[in-house]
Amino acid sequence: MSEKPIGDLAELKAKYNITALREEFETNGFVKLDNWLPDDELIELSCHAAPHFERAPKGGKYPGILKDLAKHDFWFDHHIKHGRQRSLIEFLLESQMQPVSAGCFIKSPFEIAHQIEPHRDGKQTDFRQSGATFWVAIDPVDERNGGVHYLKGSHRHNVEPYRVNRKDVYVANLKPGDAIVHSAQTLHWSKGNSTPSYRRGITYFY
Repeated sequence: MSEKPIGDLAELKAKYNITALREEFETNGFVKLDNWLPDDELIELSCHAAPHFERAPKGGKYPGILKDLAKHDFWFDHHIKHGRQRSLIEFLLESQMQPVSAGCFIKSPFEIAHQIEPHRDGKQTDFRQSGATFWVAIDPVDERNGGVHYLKGSHRHNVEPYRVNRKDVYVANLKPGDAIVHSAQTLHWSKGNSTPSYRRGITYFY
């Protein structure tokens, strides 16, 4: 028998209007969660993530991105299976979700060339696929340091990136401890880091 997730829907309902979150998620394909982690949990996450940020590749096709943390780290294995983000995702998608991978990413200061092209985490052509990505900001996030861009509504139909209308793009601005969950079918991308600060985060794929 699997363990109960850390924090059930009753706890989430006390903090968020989860019905409104589901409506926003269904409309846009993503939703932002302010103050997802309290300070003590953010510190705990940062401590467990620190050695993995050190291991993240410095070059290659995906610099600064490291996946499969749960295969090598019991803490992340437990958290991707039993963390309260799983309860929220299952509520948003109205389906039981299976953990796929936990990862981390880091954009170093003035790493302008590190850009992620528009893509979907799920299969590019199967819009019936159910899946989601949940990520937590360790550092402040905005457009200058490579904040993620989301195309609203792109989880429902295919859109060529070069036809993106600026008014339909949402740029993530997060404080440390804030989080975003997006559909595996939502088109998203990020630019380089033009600031003297790091941008680090943790991702959970379902």
